Amino acid sequence: MQPLPPLHTAHLFPVLNQLLLKLLAGLTPEQWELPTLAPQ
Repeated sequence: MQPLPPLHTAHLFPVLNQLLLKLLAGLTPEQWELPTLAPQ
């Protein structure tokens, strides 16, 4: 079995960052206060 070649994904991060910021900017104050799955 031969090793897999690298999968270059750095070019996707600016798009991902832009979409994440758009999503977060659209949250209401109430949505910001909702609980998460992360323990406290």
